Amino acid sequence: MKHLPPGTHGFFVRRSLEIARWLVPGVILALIPKCPVCFAAYVAMGTGLGLSFTTAAQLRWFLISLCIVAFVYLVVRKLHAGQKFPVLTHTR
Repeated sequence: MKHLPPGTHGFFVRRSLEIARWLVPGVILALIPKCPVCFAAYVAMGTGLGLSFTTAAQLRWFLISLCIVAFVYLVVRKLHAGQKFPVLTHTR
């Protein structure tokens, strides 16, 4: 990134990481199927591991809970830092 002015590389990296922190849990939540059997099929296609219905359901709920905890952590951290959410701020 030689074409960027001095000092902007760090900003670019920080901003990219901040976007990725919000994007990863959202993408995971969007891709998790509703049905535990479908989730077990996705795991089997991706890894070759066969999961029982019960294990697939528990793993699915664990991933959903982990994504929700990640979102809550990001919101609390942003509010604690005193930063405003760009979507929630309205200026005229």
